[in-house]
Amino acid sequence: RNGIHLLQLTRADVNRFKGFLLTHYAPNSVRLTLAACSSYYTYLETEGYIDTSAFAHIKYPKKEYKKAMKPDQGHPVPVISSDEYHAICEALEQKAHAPGKTIAAQRSRESALRLYPVVHFMGSYGLRVGDVLTVRIEDQERFSYRQKGGEVRQKPLLPESLGILKRSCMTNRDPFKLIAKVTVQ
Repeated sequence: RNGIHLLQLTRADVNRFKGFLLTHYAPNSVRLTLAACSSYYTYLETEGYIDTSAFAHIKYPKKEYKKAMKPDQGHPVPVISSDEYHAICEALEQKAHAPGKTIAAQRSRESALRLYPVVHFMGSYGLRVGDVLTVRIEDQERFSYRQKGGEVRQKPLLPESLGILKRSCMTNRDPFKLIAKVTVQ
């Protein structure tokens, strides 16, 4: 309702607000907005400005998760298309082999050589930036990584991935250990 005072908000007003948000924004954005409002009204309730929060017990939209190129679970919603992924990999390959003797050209090649395996692991295995930096090669057939939250997971290592690491001179057990997260983002 137009002109409603902040402290006179009802649950019906909140549901109308939620409906408005859902028609204009993505479900995850709506969740964040409702959570922020709910937190504010919980504060008002705690401090005694209102008796009960109009946001109490409202249902939030279901959280949607972005998936990477080829994760090993279900049917993902791609973050990028396969064509975009291959274009990025091709551009990094070209940059890694670009001619030039200047320091800038040399650093550009080195950067591409470092980033190509990272992009490959993210796209081929569906790893997040934080996950890929914790990759540990266990043996010729599998690798482990630490997920957000600290859980360690293992996946089979594709021969192609091993070849990419070797071509990029990343042959130690922790190939991405020295790469800063900011570099990848």
